[in-house]
Amino acid sequence: MLKAWSMNKVWMTLVVLSAVSICGEESNAQSDSDPAEVSYHWIAGKLIPNEFGLPDGTWSSSTLRDCIDKCSADENCVGFSVERKFGDAWAAGCTGALCDAPTECHAKGVYGSSDWWLPNDAAIRVPGVDANSNAWIENWGTLLKK
Repeated sequence: MLKAWSMNKVWMTLVVLSAVSICGEESNAQSDSDPAEVSYHWIAGKLIPNEFGLPDGTWSSSTLRDCIDKCSADENCVGFSVERKFGDAWAAGCTGALCDAPTECHAKGVYGSSDWWLPNDAAIRVPGVDANSNAWIENWGTLLKK
């Protein structure tokens, strides 16, 4: 009986130490990271197709931070497209003034398994931007919710 009690104490001690260790690691990971970086992933040169745009999802004269706040507040928003210079600034930590400069974001909804727009696509995606090429897509990208 005493031997079984000693083994139970060993196992309980190991369980408690494991739980404390795991909780400590999760706490450190959360405190060391910026909430925006936890919630979004920058994908340069790829766009969710416009047909998945949200009805009120063209956010003109918004800062990148505004676009992140708006998308985060909208459960239908899975991400948004923005000019590459703004996405690159976000990926670099928004240390410069670019994340506070006005831009235009295009919020997108659930796109399922649809193919993303790529610069080398054969079909011209937005003839009004360039009727001959999709190369303009290289200058854009998507901030996608994780």
